Amino acid sequence: MLEKRKQEAAKWFKTLRDFICTEFEKIEAEYQASGGSETCNLKPET
Repeated sequence: MLEKRKQEAAKWFKTLRDFICTEFEKIEAEYQASGGSETCNLKPET
């Protein structure tokens, strides 16, 4: 039973990861289509 729950959790996290990546790719595409640069040049504040 525990092994089955581990497998279900792993599947859920992979699905979540794929969803998040897809959404970020959409955001990047929209940003680039609006004239944004391909890379972000933000520098961390110190």
